[in-house]
Amino acid sequence: MFFWAIIGMKLSLARGVSEDKAQPTSKTPLWQLDVGALGYVQWPGPREELDRPGKDQICFPTSSLVAITFVTREPPLALPRRGQSEAALPFRLHALFVDTSSGQVMEKREWPTASERSGIEPVIGGRFIVVTPDKLMLYSSALEVVKELELFFGREAIDWRVDPSPGGKYLVVEYQPQSDSARGAGYTDFEWRNLWINADDLQVLRAWTERGMGSHQWTITDDGILFDGWKIGKPDGPFDRLCHPYPQPYCSGGSLVNNHTVFSSSGGSERGAWMALISTSGESLMHQDLLHREILRKLVHSADGRRFALALDKGRGGSAILDIAPQYSLNRIIVYDLAARKWIYTLDPKKQGFKHIHGLALSPDGSLLGLITQDGTLEVYRLPSSE
Repeated sequence: MFFWAIIGMKLSLARGVSEDKAQPTSKTPLWQLDVGALGYVQWPGPREELDRPGKDQICFPTSSLVAITFVTREPPLALPRRGQSEAALPFRLHALFVDTSSGQVMEKREWPTASERSGIEPVIGGRFIVVTPDKLMLYSSALEVVKELELFFGREAIDWRVDPSPGGKYLVVEYQPQSDSARGAGYTDFEWRNLWINADDLQVLRAWTERGMGSHQWTITDDGILFDGWKIGKPDGPFDRLCHPYPQPYCSGGSLVNNHTVFSSSGGSERGAWMALISTSGESLMHQDLLHREILRKLVHSADGRRFALALDKGRGGSAILDIAPQYSLNRIIVYDLAARKWIYTLDPKKQGFKHIHGLALSPDGSLLGLITQDGTLEVYRLPSSE
C-alpha cells in the first residue's frame, strides 16, 4: 500500500563532545516527521528494555531509506472463548519507509504476526528481513520479497530473539521451547536452541542446542566467529575468553560494534561507571569514565563498522537512605568514529526539547543518526565526515 506525506524541514548546528574533540555539526535535525500521526505506537514494554534485541523500532536498510516499525493488536473477529488469553489475539507489524533526504514517506507495509516483538533487521546488500516468530521474510532494497523461511517454533517458544552480525551477513536465531515451562518450578536444565542463518539467502548453516539457566546470547561476526559477550571462537571451538586472564581493568564482556571490536561498560566499580573498547583478541583500545550518575541506555553501530552511538541517561533525585530510586532521563547522545579513534558528535536532548527516545539508529555508512522522541517524532541528523 502506497501513500505519501510531505513534511517541513529545518537546519542548524550541533555541539560536539568537547571543544577539543568535536567537529562543527548540526544541532537540529535535517527534518522532522510526526510518525505518531501516521499510526506509530511505541513498544509497550518498559523503557528500560530499550536495549533488548528485537525491539528496535527504527533502522536504516540503506543510507537513503529509514524504516519505522510498530506492532498493533488486531481486534478479535469473534467473541473470545473461555480461558483464551488476550495474548493469543493476533498482531500486525507495520513499517513506514521514509526517504532520508526529504523526510517523505515513500511506502507503508504491514504483516500479520503472532508477537508484538516482531520487527525489521537490515542485512547485507541494502536488504532487510522482516522478523516474526512464524517466519523470516527477506526483502530487496526495492521492497520486493526475495525469499521466506518458515520458523518451526512459531508461537510455541517461551522466549526468542534474532541477532544479526555487525555487517548483516548472518543471523543467529535463539529460542526456548515451550516444553521447558511444563517441567515445573525449580527446573534448571532449560534448553536453548540456536540457528545460524545466511542472511543473503536465508539458508540455515548450522543448528545447535545448549542447556542451562539462561541464554548464552550468541551473536556472530561476518567472518563466522561466534561471540556471547564473554567467549569468542569458531562454531566448532575452541573458545577464548575475551577478558583473559580475568579480571582485567575496563573489561566486563560486551557487545560487538564491528567484526573485531567489542564495546564494554560497567555501571559502577571502584573506578566508577566507565566504558571501553576491546579488540576481539583482548587488547584494550580505549576507556574513559562516564559522567556522574550516567548509565548506558542504548548502543547502536553502523553496518560498515566505522562508527557507534550511545544514548546515555542520567539519574536525578532519589535517596539511598529512604530507598527512593532516582528518576532517569536522556542526558546525551554521543557518536564515536572507530577509524579516527575519537568522539565526533554530541547531541544535547535538552536543547532539542525531548527527555526520552524510543529508538536510535545509525545509517549503514554512519553519516546519519536517526531517533524517535517520546512524543512520536522521527528526527534524522547529519553527522560530520571522518575527515
